[in-house]
Amino acid sequence: MFSKVVIICLTLSSFLSFALVSELKTDTCKKNLSQCIADLSATLTHTPAATHLWFHQKLTLMDLLFKAQEYNRLHKEVDDLLTLPSLPKRVEIHSYMYKVKLASQDEEADLSEYIESVDAAFSNMAQWDAQSIIDYATFQLYTGDYKKGSSLLLELETKFNNHPNSHIKKQIYTILGYLAHKQNDLDATLTYLQIALENAKKDDDIHYLVMAHYNIARALHFMGRLDEALPLFQDVILQAKAINEASYQSLTNLRIAQIAIKKKLPDTAKSAIVNIETKHLLTHDLALYNKLKLQL
Repeated sequence: MFSKVVIICLTLSSFLSFALVSELKTDTCKKNLSQCIADLSATLTHTPAATHLWFHQKLTLMDLLFKAQEYNRLHKEVDDLLTLPSLPKRVEIHSYMYKVKLASQDEEADLSEYIESVDAAFSNMAQWDAQSIIDYATFQLYTGDYKKGSSLLLELETKFNNHPNSHIKKQIYTILGYLAHKQNDLDATLTYLQIALENAKKDDDIHYLVMAHYNIARALHFMGRLDEALPLFQDVILQAKAINEASYQSLTNLRIAQIAIKKKLPDTAKSAIVNIETKHLLTHDLALYNKLKLQL
């Protein structure tokens, strides 16, 4: 999105550290997210509940649902897990993280208990792997401690500076870009997101690539560089259509409509608006959609 305020944060904790067992194909998950979710859901029906494997699969499913922006189903998965009498620590902590992410648009929600539990778990950073540290840094986008998130990632960036792991590096720079945006550093935002895009190109995940291209366009949009942002957004539409990524098509059409109205391009704005499926919009984006419709 650039998600609660302006950013979609898509990290895959268990998906990256767990090989999705033999039933799932990594290529499928990189190229067809909905099919990957369907395959994993089918696999879960045959996995004994509350086993080590089942918890790994559940954590992976939550990550995939968040990436696919299937928030209603994710909400149910998180709540169902948290009703269990006991959870592995990693699953419990990531469930708390998702609880905070899902509730972050509700300004009246008291999330302090979940945030404190996550912070306590990460009090000893040395025991966590790189992916978990990225997830915890991403979590700071929802707690508001942006400097803490940036500090964690800059330390991790140093460790991976000359490392060929583009999968980890694309996430480090994506979240650094989001955190820079939250701190109103638009130049740093664009720089980090451009580095993230270069690493995403090496990682062969077409869903992440769509997001990475969208993020560049959105960064330019925020900088007021509308003539550069508009064609990039239009290219994102083509990329999203090619992989049937409906949520990004709707979100990107919203941005195109925004820019087109600003640039007095009514036909472009109307075309974008009619191609938006509002079920894919978060609350603040839905409010913008309704506002833009009134301006046409």
